[in-house]
Amino acid sequence: MERNEILFDEVLERAKVQREIQEMQAKRENEKMVLRMNLLGGMHSYIQNCIDDEMAYDSWIKWVPDEPTEEDLMSIAEKEKLFNRVCAVFGSILMDFK
Repeated sequence: MERNEILFDEVLERAKVQREIQEMQAKRENEKMVLRMNLLGGMHSYIQNCIDDEMAYDSWIKWVPDEPTEEDLMSIAEKEKLFNRVCAVFGSILMDFK
């Protein structure tokens, strides 16, 4: 096999590995978004059904819409700072009503 063919095969192999890494990263990011969306949905259900305080609910819906759609949850989940803030608000509400 000629040197050029060997180099070409190496370049192809590296490109294949890079593609596989990118696919794994995309899959991991997608799984992260799904987990975050599920967490947000669960927090919303808890606030809605287990916290019987209008002020707490009003504080919550400043961050999460009253009846959040999948798109609403995705929008929150994909923004790191917003997601962290919503989690902090949820924790604060829980601390106030434990």
